[in-house]
Amino acid sequence: MVLIGIACLAVDWVTSYSSVFGGLVCILPGLYAAIRTLKDAPSEITPIVVGELGKLALSIALFILVFVLVQPLNVFSFFGTFIGLQLVYVAVPVLESSRMRNWQKRR
Repeated sequence: MVLIGIACLAVDWVTSYSSVFGGLVCILPGLYAAIRTLKDAPSEITPIVVGELGKLALSIALFILVFVLVQPLNVFSFFGTFIGLQLVYVAVPVLESSRMRNWQKRR
């Protein structure tokens, strides 16, 4: 996220901070959900549900804050970074499971 923000400085300042805000809107709710889930007993389902509901509420609140308070905002840079980081949430577990299957086949 920071590297994308630095790279966007080549375009302009608005594009750079828009991409950083897009990354923060993606990362902060995920961090909250992870901390909430790991803090409580991992065998219970309730902390996971509460963490995910909190993640949703925090995401909505951060989107509202960014769109109300940050002017001007480059929405293409904002959503590009947000969507790119959301894809990382999907890609990393898929690649990791593929790596684990290949490791188990070699054994």
